Amino acid sequence: MPALPLGGRVKKPAKTRAPREKRVEFKSPPPARARKREERRKRLVKEAVDYFDTAVEKDALAAATDRACDYVSSATWSKLTGNWSGKRCGTLAGLARDILEGKDQVHAGVGRIAGYVVGFLRGGRLERAFAEEIASRIPLPVLDEQATATARGLQIVGIGVCCMQGYDLSRCACFVDVAKEEGKAQLKRLILTGAEDWVALHSLRPR
Repeated sequence: MPALPLGGRVKKPAKTRAPREKRVEFKSPPPARARKREERRKRLVKEAVDYFDTAVEKDALAAATDRACDYVSSATWSKLTGNWSGKRCGTLAGLARDILEGKDQVHAGVGRIAGYVVGFLRGGRLERAFAEEIASRIPLPVLDEQATATARGLQIVGIGVCCMQGYDLSRCACFVDVAKEEGKAQLKRLILTGAEDWVALHSLRPR
């Protein structure tokens, strides 16, 4: 072995790294509880669709939907329904549920109940204008009752317009929300009450 120079160090051989094994990620299946919850939701919606088809006449649904024209301007109604989509129905469904669940915290003046909630939580300009017009024109002096009637009116419009547009009710966000959160019987009460008078919608408390 040749002699090292004074103060020299023995160089260690460079370490060779073994090639890394490529990780293969496997997506874990959804938990059993989540699967059961989704299956239950689908079953509830299907039962609600079947029940709705036999328990609610189309004339009643059309009448309940047409009541919207008593509380909103023709321009707002045309804009909302002329550019209808599942996303728009989803916005109305979410807005209605937010009002029903948060109305006790609303302290804005008459005509600003829905606008307050929409502006704080969700909704585009058109949906906000639509909700504000309903709230301002429903002759209910009690804030809690006015908020409930406004939310129920939004749900009726969502269901009614989806039907008019030929949407499958199981994909109608307003229909699914009421069926899932409150049950199929509430759907019937919603339409039959709305067909008579939207003012009476204040009686349909969340279940």
